[in-house]
Amino acid sequence: MNTKIVATRFTIVPAVLLCAMAIPAQATPTPTPTPVPTPSCSPPCILPAGWTENFDDVTPPALPPDWLATNALGPPPFWLTSNSGVPSPPADTLPNAALIDDPTVVSDKRLDSRQVPLPPGFSTQLTFRHNFNLEASDTDPNLGFDGGVLEISTDGGNTFQDIIAAGGLFVVGGYNRTISTDRGSPIGGRQAWSGNSDGFITTVVDLGNLVLTDWRLRWRMASDNSGSGEGWRVDTVRVVSCLPVPCETPTPTPIPTPPSPTPTATPGLTTLSARGYKVQGQQTADLSWNGATSNNIDIYRNGVLIATVPNIPGFYTDHIGARGKGSYTYKVCEAGTQNCSNQVTVMFGP
Repeated sequence: MNTKIVATRFTIVPAVLLCAMAIPAQATPTPTPTPVPTPSCSPPCILPAGWTENFDDVTPPALPPDWLATNALGPPPFWLTSNSGVPSPPADTLPNAALIDDPTVVSDKRLDSRQVPLPPGFSTQLTFRHNFNLEASDTDPNLGFDGGVLEISTDGGNTFQDIIAAGGLFVVGGYNRTISTDRGSPIGGRQAWSGNSDGFITTVVDLGNLVLTDWRLRWRMASDNSGSGEGWRVDTVRVVSCLPVPCETPTPTPIPTPPSPTPTATPGLTTLSARGYKVQGQQTADLSWNGATSNNIDIYRNGVLIATVPNIPGFYTDHIGARGKGSYTYKVCEAGTQNCSNQVTVMFGP
């Protein structure tokens, strides 16, 4: 009988409608991998939508909302969130990542995502970062003993199959070994991630034009009957997909723009929202926006430019670092222009 753990502490992450397509590189403790291709959507009648999960809005060991940890074989622990320990580093985006151990006994440990909250689209692409150190052969670089695989369900989580068998294609960071068939591994004979990734690496999966209406993802770690490793961490999960939207014929309306020494807001162009919270007592602000059409976005805090970031996926975390009380006013502008969002003020208590 399968044993299951369901997360009870959660924060819902909404899908965000965006106006351009790119997947930004993340600041990580490991070297940045080779840039990867991204889906191509053609505004204004086809726009991308995105969903992300970075496991940072929960307190370890709790999982995000509607994520499910199952041990089909083997003893606890189950998949959980973690901010310390091995394999190192503990997270791609601080402080948390999902983590599973690699035990010395036969096990089959599964992490199922929530239903991906995106409407059916096309040119769908999945990106995630992961860090693994799983038992593998020291003499054969193609042979693994314990390994991890990625699976997908398109029937609400009732059945799963390997992401490649379902029609996916690894663009970057695909399986690197084949699991041995003579040590009792539940995934013996399958391609998988095994060995030591030496920190976080990027995996990109092109799901092409698969019709995905009620789908979930599964990260599955299986071990054999001898030897062990440090485990497997998963972080910074993102899905982007091109969506058809109603296409209206625009009516040109000249709008005079008076000269200004600093960027000013253009109502109705870009919408900004923000929330403030503290991480270990340090002030942090999450910004999210939509409606911008430029490739890059300028981030302003209290009228000072603090960062220029890719427009997609439409969010930015400002690690202010101060403690105690504080008040900060933000706006975002299309990079190098005066096309700016509304202003939003974030306040922190003692």
